[in-house]
Amino acid sequence: MLAERVVVNAWRLRRVYRLESGTLMYQMLTAQAEQARSEADDSERGIRVLATPYDRKAYDKAMEVAERADRQRDSYQVAAGLVRDANGTNALSKLSRHETTLERGMYRALHELQRLQAARAGQVVPAPAVLDMDVSSEG
Repeated sequence: MLAERVVVNAWRLRRVYRLESGTLMYQMLTAQAEQARSEADDSERGIRVLATPYDRKAYDKAMEVAERADRQRDSYQVAAGLVRDANGTNALSKLSRHETTLERGMYRALHELQRLQAARAGQVVPAPAVLDMDVSSEG
């Protein structure tokens, strides 16, 4: 059971690394699409506010960049779910906390497995060291 827990947590950690990469890419593509749309809006707004000639090429290019970024971003559905679940900017910190929890569980199971294997082999195994800490600011 402990060996299985180590393997499962190691597998989940690999997924966290891929999800982190996907989330960064998703956020980058979202920013790219928003910037391109802003440039397209500025191009249209310039016609009305500044009475400048309409630059159809600039508008079309900006919209093309936005649409391409949207299409690429659509391939990161799992990352999109994480970003929505974490209310946007908290996605990476939430993922980091998940990673820490997985690592802690994996190493806890690994150390317990090593202790059991050593005891089975007839070695004297001390009890696991446990440290209780109170980090409150009260005396």
